[in-house]
Amino acid sequence: MGAPELVVPGDHLARQVREIIGTMDFGTLDARRSSLGRHGHDPRRVVAVLVYASLVGIHESSKVARAVDTDAAFRLLSGGHRLPQGTLRRLRPHLHEFLASAIEQTVRMAYDRGLLRLDEVSVDSVRVRAHASSNSVRTLSRSSRRLAELQDKHLDGMTEAEQVGHCEKLAKHSEAVQQCEDEGRTSLSTTNPLAGLLKLPDGGSAPAHRVTVGAAGMNARIVLALLVDASGSDHGKVGPSLDTMKGMLDRIGIGGQVLAVSYDAGYWSDDDVQAAGSRPFADVLIAPGNRGERELFEREHFTTNSDGALVCPAGRIMRGPTKAGTGLRYFGVGCADCPLRSRCTTTERRELVLHPALDHARAKVRAPDGQARYRKRIATIEPVFSNIESVMNFRRSTTRHPAAVVAEMHLKALAHNVSRLIAARPLFYFLAILDEFRSTL
Repeated sequence: MGAPELVVPGDHLARQVREIIGTMDFGTLDARRSSLGRHGHDPRRVVAVLVYASLVGIHESSKVARAVDTDAAFRLLSGGHRLPQGTLRRLRPHLHEFLASAIEQTVRMAYDRGLLRLDEVSVDSVRVRAHASSNSVRTLSRSSRRLAELQDKHLDGMTEAEQVGHCEKLAKHSEAVQQCEDEGRTSLSTTNPLAGLLKLPDGGSAPAHRVTVGAAGMNARIVLALLVDASGSDHGKVGPSLDTMKGMLDRIGIGGQVLAVSYDAGYWSDDDVQAAGSRPFADVLIAPGNRGERELFEREHFTTNSDGALVCPAGRIMRGPTKAGTGLRYFGVGCADCPLRSRCTTTERRELVLHPALDHARAKVRAPDGQARYRKRIATIEPVFSNIESVMNFRRSTTRHPAAVVAEMHLKALAHNVSRLIAARPLFYFLAILDEFRSTL
């Protein structure tokens, strides 16, 4: 089949991947190897093959194994050794921790090359189809309803077979309700523990994973960290995402800088705003959400007089406040005959909830410098998802085991970072040559 070193061109992507992977520390995986032949595959070659396969759009273990047997670039990375699909499947769950550390190493490489901009960090999530059938999904609402219906039925008059089926249904829905309540979930998959029923961009719902990603630099777009779960929304992710990125930067020795992080309106909630304000290492912008209100006049149209009372746009003192979670609720007075009613509310009277933390966050993002920062969000994080989904063609997970699912998501993030380091290298070399040319003048 020829010698891959002679067949593969010198500027081929596979050689560039091998060069970057070869500079990484594989100490944790080297400890698993055995001189007796057990676990004998060189982890550098396995990871290089998996990263290259991700970059060229091959994700299934069977297809990767076939490419290693037939493609010169894959054989170059594998050192001419076969990688059976069974071997790849067995190795994948054990790569989880290393792939997370490999992402950290690529972040450090980007920092050393001047590519990492911690004043341009954005966080968002993408929904990846899970390796699970829709029939495996159990939702808390439906299982609770079915459980109540089944409990109302009497076994009298049922045949023995019908009684067995009835008991099986009771056990199935009872287990689903219990698991959802214990884990704080609204849905789950019986065959894929990390999957849940999520709304997808095409408008349908299917078993999927929510992958929350933080990326730095509008030009470099280096992935800093990611979270994998089955949450139905982005609420509650600000604190964990900030802590994950901060922990990663601390481990690689660059955690002393303040992170300037932007989130879209999907993260606009009381808990998320409170979490953002309690992290002194982060300067956070969260786009205001409408919080389900159908208001026309904004918060800025309501003023506070000298004695602390809230005044509506019509100049009337509002009644209240009453407690509303972490906020204060005010009620309009005389809204029925108010000439500004059509511009203020579509209900009988206007209600306004004030949240000091939310008001501060809203004012922060609407300030001129906040708007300039927030405009960089979409250019920082969305191309990451485009690269993984469109260029790598990764839209569906190929595994069900929780550790393997997390490892697969980290693998795609690692492949993205490697591609960004490769893309930045020509400019890096050009600047180095230019500096050397200037020094001779």
